[in-house]
Amino acid sequence: MDIMKKFGLGIIVTGLLCVSINSRADVADTIKATLNDVSVIDLPVKAARLVTEAAPADQEKVAIAVVKAAIAAYPTAAAAVVGAISRAAPSTAPAITALAVALQPKMRDAIVKAATSAAPTYITQIAQAVNAQDNVGILAAKTRPPFVPGGGTPGEVNRSQTVVVQPGQGRVYSKP
Repeated sequence: MDIMKKFGLGIIVTGLLCVSINSRADVADTIKATLNDVSVIDLPVKAARLVTEAAPADQEKVAIAVVKAAIAAYPTAAAAVVGAISRAAPSTAPAITALAVALQPKMRDAIVKAATSAAPTYITQIAQAVNAQDNVGILAAKTRPPFVPGGGTPGEVNRSQTVVVQPGQGRVYSKP
């Protein structure tokens, strides 16, 4: 009898796992089908509605699936979709912004601006999530070369010294 209980429990657990895996695939397929039927104008509203209708514990997972499906259907609507979802469910903003920037790197500035405008309390987390991907500053260009104007008087051919202007520090004069 003990073996039958274990066997029955194993079958039930296996069945539940299969249903769980299939339901995740079905949810992703349902989201794709839903967003493919929507016009690009209504896409941000529909995407935000799909996320808000999900259970609070599942909102981030649903938001990620919605962003993937929306960008696959309409790549140019990435910033609008991220902004709408970030306004409707601000806690999902860091994850979906990083995902959207990874999927559409040329639209990075627009996506980040949409997310930070819609969820201003999560600006730090959004910046950290996006910067974790590529280690490039969002708000300040930290890797640009210093500005080096010509030293000396106008019209002077041989400069006596080099003047280097560091961003935020001012001029640094080299010794002659």
